[in-house]
Amino acid sequence: MKKTGAFLIALFAALAVFAMPLAPAAHALAPTGFTLSAESALLLSLDTGKTVFEKNADEKLYPASLTKIMTAVLAIESGKDLDKTVVTVKKADLNLLIGTDSSVVGLKAGEELTLRTLLYMLLVRSANDAANVIADEIGGSIPKFIDMMNAKANELGMAHTRYVNAHGLHDPGHYTTARDMSVLAQYAMKLPLFPAIVSTAAYYTPADNKSEARKISNTNLLLNPASGFYMANAYGIKTGSTSQAGECLISAAAKGGFHYLCIVMKCPSTDPDTKKPSYDYFQDTVNLYTWIFSQFTYKQVVAQGAALAAMPVELCLEQTSVKLYAGQDLSAMLPTQADASSIITGIHLNRAATYAPVKAGDVMGYATFTYAGEEIGRVDLVTKDNLNRSMWLFVWQQAVKDYHSLLFRGLAALIAALFILWLVLRFILGARGRRALKVRNFTLPTVPPPRQNPLGNSDYRQRRPTDIDPQRGPPGPPPRPKRGWGDTIHRKR
Repeated sequence: MKKTGAFLIALFAALAVFAMPLAPAAHALAPTGFTLSAESALLLSLDTGKTVFEKNADEKLYPASLTKIMTAVLAIESGKDLDKTVVTVKKADLNLLIGTDSSVVGLKAGEELTLRTLLYMLLVRSANDAANVIADEIGGSIPKFIDMMNAKANELGMAHTRYVNAHGLHDPGHYTTARDMSVLAQYAMKLPLFPAIVSTAAYYTPADNKSEARKISNTNLLLNPASGFYMANAYGIKTGSTSQAGECLISAAAKGGFHYLCIVMKCPSTDPDTKKPSYDYFQDTVNLYTWIFSQFTYKQVVAQGAALAAMPVELCLEQTSVKLYAGQDLSAMLPTQADASSIITGIHLNRAATYAPVKAGDVMGYATFTYAGEEIGRVDLVTKDNLNRSMWLFVWQQAVKDYHSLLFRGLAALIAALFILWLVLRFILGARGRRALKVRNFTLPTVPPPRQNPLGNSDYRQRRPTDIDPQRGPPGPPPRPKRGWGDTIHRKR
């Protein structure tokens, strides 16, 4: 039993981590070949959480003993040791069921049982007396436990559910919907021990201080090989029945690697023709599983490495585009008549173009695959090529990009202004330089040497008195030279 429980827990943990491809939507393919008697029904993929088929899934109905799923959830999550916690049955808890003609396992006041044994009685035998004993033990009192049930329902988002007892006997204020119950069932199947208990066909309770060992059989006929509704691939979960709620069943089944949750509520309790007890809730469930497993097959949608698209690449001299390939294998459960032409591929790129460098394995987007308007899966779009960046193209791109930027335009304007200023300064300084050059190049007038007298003196003022010609007297000033066209005159400023 412990090995079975460990296996089921590991199974559901794996399902929570590795999501399978999406199951077809309700409108993709409706059930044919049979008519549902259930007032409300829901068929859901446990692999994806997607609804495959539904009928009045949000209609408020009475849950009957489906209520016990929540009772078990709170007991398992209480943190108490299921084997070391010994519970003593209180007479007050049993008296609450007097006159209800409800399903009980026959607990006695003062009887001592482990919490684990009480959970098997609750879920396998659907014992209302076990439900009251558990509620009193976990909540400290039954009213406090009811508050805990409603708080947990709110936590799980079960907005259309309200509890007033722990077992599910009829009360106008005690109601739920098929969709809310699917939320609770999925949550419960991920808890330790719960999957193992609800998949148990029969269980032997140990003897205690008041009773001998008991054999309790599961009320779910899908688990009973002797019943006409046995399904070898079914596991759990819970039945429920009252005159007001009708017949209800939550179950799970797996085949070919796919797992489904099926909920039927308010099925007729008696056959309208024969007036005999009706088992339509089991028949509806079997029909829905038969339909989903026979009408759908597991098909490969795309293989890893398949070319799906191309993407423009810039800054690369080697090529102008890069091919994109499927990053993973993708398979999905599809109708047997579906072929590749009926599956639509959608390409979703991260951007319109990519830039080199590009490395093999880079994710450039994803591809979706749609059948009958419903997405059945998606894969990454990855590259296989290694493309190098061209530095010349990169520099050119940056120059063009910077040209359009405000900073670049401001810098260009500053450079232009400085250039113009340089030209002006150069012109001004050049004019001054030319004038200074003229001054540096000025040439004194050429003066011929003075005439010399026979005595060799050239200046009469330097002559000695004895050198004066007595006949002509002292010489006058030297004659003024004649100006020529090439002579430069020096003027004092």
